[in-house]
Amino acid sequence: MSTQAEFWNKSWDWEHTKNRAPIFGYSAGIYDTPKLAKDQVLPFLQVPAGANLSLNEDWNETNKTRLQAAEKFLTENNELMNLLQENLAVVDYQQYNLLVLRSVAKLCRQSLNMLLGLQRINTLLNLSSTAASLNAGLAVSLLDQALEEVKIMRSQRNETLQEVTAVWYQDWYPRVHEANGRKYLDQVDDVKDHRPTRTVDMSYLIYRQLKFRLGKWAEDVLNARNQFAKTHSLPLKNETFNWE
Repeated sequence: MSTQAEFWNKSWDWEHTKNRAPIFGYSAGIYDTPKLAKDQVLPFLQVPAGANLSLNEDWNETNKTRLQAAEKFLTENNELMNLLQENLAVVDYQQYNLLVLRSVAKLCRQSLNMLLGLQRINTLLNLSSTAASLNAGLAVSLLDQALEEVKIMRSQRNETLQEVTAVWYQDWYPRVHEANGRKYLDQVDDVKDHRPTRTVDMSYLIYRQLKFRLGKWAEDVLNARNQFAKTHSLPLKNETFNWE
């Protein structure tokens, strides 16, 4: 469990972003100028060119080490989930502790599956780019498969969050925007950056995924797909990707 959680944290990069208010200072003093807060990010997938579906770089190659590690940790996650399930079946006391541990393992698993899902998407993009000059219909079909992966990824993320929330709320009061006539003031201090306060509800657990903007990427790919399809007299496609 420890190594799974450690990779969950290290599998994404850190960079300064404008997603939240700048940090005013820290325990040793106030900054001369507020500094941008840091968020976890991933390199963006390439958007194929609408004319010929060409790509500028190979995302899988750029993230080769990250993806190899994800495959290794997914195998270990399988073992972890089996061990937790075995123990849940035999314990008489403290079963809730095991349920919480399993929920954390599920969060790690979903993150691993997302990384490997991005790998599959990039593979489909590469295949589509190769097929573009030989079989336009096949190239468009491969792009459609890549876009379907985004939907699958979103569903897996949402289902995991719902499952984890259901377990944690067995012991916590729900975090909501409004209850009993009172509204939650969603405003935190600008001295420290605590992950649980990034959102009112439990979506802080998937905050970095929500900010990944995969929905915007999917819309750009759909536009490129339709541009290519129109050039080759193939059916166009209209979809909305509500990633967040």
